[in-house]
Amino acid sequence: AALSGGLPASTALGSYLKLFGLTRYSTPFADAGFTGLEGLARLPEREAIGLLEDFPLLPGHRVRLLRAIALLRQVAIIGGRDQVLGNGTTRSNDCGESRLADGLCEKLELLYAEKEDTEHHMQKLQADNLQLHGDLAALQAKFFQVEKEAGL
Repeated sequence: AALSGGLPASTALGSYLKLFGLTRYSTPFADAGFTGLEGLARLPEREAIGLLEDFPLLPGHRVRLLRAIALLRQVAIIGGRDQVLGNGTTRSNDCGESRLADGLCEKLELLYAEKEDTEHHMQKLQADNLQLHGDLAALQAKFFQVEKEAGL
């Protein structure tokens, strides 16, 4: 199945864009020669900005796309392009996109866990706020009652 007439959902880039709700940009990326994650991960920020200037972007999507590309770049740096063998030599990893995808999955899992923690904390703060609002309303009622009794 194609995403917005661009890359198939089974491609790494198509799936990656889907994670960010940016599937509509699979066609412009494909037209620009990007069908995989590795090429996009190697794209310097200045070039990414220039590339996106040629895309028909919706408001706010430039920032989201730049963040998605920066995340790819981060994962590529963390994962490295070569694997160091025990004897100190290096060999190129034939599964570079797979490693990028694995790294992204790990990063996304961490982000989702952080999001859940933040949402739980926010719910607790909202409950505390509701309790404080109720306490304030009770104190205001008591204050008005005391004023009324004092004839103020």
